[in-house]
Amino acid sequence: MAGASYSGLTYALLLAAAAPVIAAANFFDTIDWTPWLLLLAVGVALAWLFRQVLSTLQARLRRRAASLTAGEVPPEHAPGGWFVWVAVPTWTLGLGLALNVLLDASPLEEHASQIVAVSNGKNARVTLRDFRPGGDTLSLRRNSVPIADAEAGRPVTIAAHRGFFGWAWIASIR
Repeated sequence: MAGASYSGLTYALLLAAAAPVIAAANFFDTIDWTPWLLLLAVGVALAWLFRQVLSTLQARLRRRAASLTAGEVPPEHAPGGWFVWVAVPTWTLGLGLALNVLLDASPLEEHASQIVAVSNGKNARVTLRDFRPGGDTLSLRRNSVPIADAEAGRPVTIAAHRGFFGWAWIASIR
């Protein structure tokens, strides 16, 4: 039973740590990578600043995890000690990107663009001409860009918002 409890708890904590990043990528993605890197850096800095608190939480989590494995796993080998250190940056990232979209009251802006390239396969992507001044192209995951009949050269309209923190995000592509 300890093995199943150990594995189940490990996977549950892994999902809890990864869930904000998965949600951010699928629901609150920005046009650029800068917000992702900035928020990840802020999360790492927060983890470092609160390292004493996180060390205490880590010890408590390990003791609790050891008790859930029927005492067959000593606390120093219990799963989840890494969780407190990984969760702070991932939750900072997910929360920052979510707030950028959810608190955004900027008007919808429509921009003319064009499909530059379409790739299929495992890492299917759609490359669009960037509508921002000085921009070159935007490469987006194909599954996050519902464009019917996506083919190179086809004109599209990008509906975007400025974002609460100034990080532009795409609402739709038609």
